[in-house]
Amino acid sequence: MEATLDTSTVAEENAAQWEILVEAYGDKFKVPTAESNRVREIIRGMYILMGLAGKEAPVYKTLRVYGIPEEVCAYLIDKYCGEDVATEDDGAVRRKDKYRAFEDWSREHIGEQFTTEQLVEASGFSYPTTLKFLKESPLFKPVKKGWWEPVVVETRH
Repeated sequence: MEATLDTSTVAEENAAQWEILVEAYGDKFKVPTAESNRVREIIRGMYILMGLAGKEAPVYKTLRVYGIPEEVCAYLIDKYCGEDVATEDDGAVRRKDKYRAFEDWSREHIGEQFTTEQLVEASGFSYPTTLKFLKESPLFKPVKKGWWEPVVVETRH
């Protein structure tokens, strides 16, 4: 990101946005709900961007996942990201692709033993999703509580 976001930057942006609205409508109580909601979304989006700092995450897609309106995404990306951030599908990995990659990973580690936490990290899914997958998949067998082992699964052609 181009600009460093912190709570003081968020406070300054909030004050600037409200100053514009008060000037336009004469009083903060006359500001239409849609306009005040837009300011709230800008502030919420800024906090989301603060959470993304230093992470390899698709900015636009992450903002949209949190329900930030497209016009606010465009504003935030333009003002705070600086670089060309794609506003369409950032080549995000689909869930079925993540499952396939995890299945391929398990085939490369046949006979090794892993904790559930290690498998959560390897899969890229949440703990509950990974645990459900491990319990339902024939690719893993439980070794003991909290430990799993990838196994060979025979496929029929």
